[in-house]
Amino acid sequence: MLDIPNSIALKCLFCGLELKSDDIKREYKENDMLKCTYCNELNHYGSIYKVAENEAKDIVTQEIQNELNNLFKKR
Repeated sequence: MLDIPNSIALKCLFCGLELKSDDIKREYKENDMLKCTYCNELNHYGSIYKVAENEAKDIVTQEIQNELNNLFKKR
């Protein structure tokens, strides 16, 4: 069975730690800037979203590849 997480955390591009939001229900737009509470750097939302999107694609690809390898080993 595939072990795919339900969500991917947005991480600071400078320190790599998870970005926390005071306003969880707020919807962010492409050019919004999010301030990291750890290193105080501003992160471009569109950029950090793209990084998280690529991480999710990599996880799904790896899980599918693992599942296919396991299926073919059983035969």
